Amino acid sequence: MPLTANAFPQPADAVRIEEWVIDPGGPDSAYRCFTGSSWVVGQPEREHDTTVVIVGTQHADRSTERGILVERLDDELTIGQARELARALMAAADEAADMNGRDEL
Repeated sequence: MPLTANAFPQPADAVRIEEWVIDPGGPDSAYRCFTGSSWVVGQPEREHDTTVVIVGTQHADRSTERGILVERLDDELTIGQARELARALMAAADEAADMNGRDEL
């Protein structure tokens, strides 16, 4: 089966999907990365905010793996920001777990 967008349903929560990557193992080991929902932890006193993002990989066997990426967490947080980050992480983990059950195989 050719690796086309029509041949494989997109992951349930995908916001952005990359092109397929053909692994040296051949087409059966191909994969594509995607990003899902994201949450922003505001840090007005810093140059940038911290973002919690659902990321994942879809494989040619139609299986999907998800994880959580915390972007730009390179400085201390206030207590309030730490709590906001904790809530964002819990929300991301809950959504990622829920989406794992919604992927079409």
